[in-house]
Amino acid sequence: MASSQSTGMAQTPTVCQFCEESQDIKWKCVNCELFLCKQCSLKIHNKSKASMEHEILNIKDFGMEDFATSVRKVDLENMVCSKHSDQKCFAYCNECRVPACSKCLMEPHKGRDYIALDEKYNNIVSEMKKLIKKFEDHIQVLRNEMNKLLKIRYSGYLNFQETRDIILQTEKEMKEAISKHANELLQELDGKWKPSENRIKTELAELKNNEHELETRKNNLHQALQSHQAADIFSTKKT
Repeated sequence: MASSQSTGMAQTPTVCQFCEESQDIKWKCVNCELFLCKQCSLKIHNKSKASMEHEILNIKDFGMEDFATSVRKVDLENMVCSKHSDQKCFAYCNECRVPACSKCLMEPHKGRDYIALDEKYNNIVSEMKKLIKKFEDHIQVLRNEMNKLLKIRYSGYLNFQETRDIILQTEKEMKEAISKHANELLQELDGKWKPSENRIKTELAELKNNEHELETRKNNLHQALQSHQAADIFSTKKT
C-alpha cells in the first residue's frame, strides 16, 4: 500500500497510483480521484477514451480557487438526485429550487420551470462573484472611511496633547509668577511692619515700667494709710 505525504491541503501518495512505480507525482484526476505521474498522465490517462474528458489538475494548484472550481465541476457532473438515488441531476427546477434528474422531469408537476443544471450553477456562481465584488467594494469604502477617521483622531489627539501641554506649562508659569509676586509682597509687608512692631514693643516696655513703678508707689501709700503708727505717714515717700 502506497504511503502519502502532505502537499498543500491534500494528502499526496509517494508513488503514482496508476503505475505504482514513479515517485514524480505531478497531477491528480478529479474524476478518478487518482494521483498520477507525468508519464501516466500524458501517455496513458489522457489518451484513453474513457478518461479523455476528465479534469486533470496540477498538484501545485491545491488550495487555489481554480482547483476548487474544477473539483466542483466534476462534483456537479456526478450530482445524485435527492429523490432518485440511482439518477444523476442534469436540470434545475426553479419552482422547487432543487436539482432534478430525468425521472423528476417525467413526474407530473404543474407549472414547473426547468433550466440546465450547469447553466443554473454558472448563474449562481456569477451572482456570488458579483456579491463578493460588491462586498469588497463596500468593504474598501468602509476601510477608507475608517482610515479618514483614524487620521482625524490622530490629528485631534496630537492637537489635544499639544494644547494640554501648553495649558499645564502656562499653569506652572502662572503659579511660579504668583508665588514670586506673593513672596515680594510678603517681604514688602515685613519691611513696613517690622519697624512699627519694634517701635510699639519699645513703647510697651516703657509703659510697663511706668505702670510697675506707679503700682509700687500706690501700694506703699496704701500700706502707710493702713498703718497704726502716725510716724509712717510722715516717713512714707509721696512722690
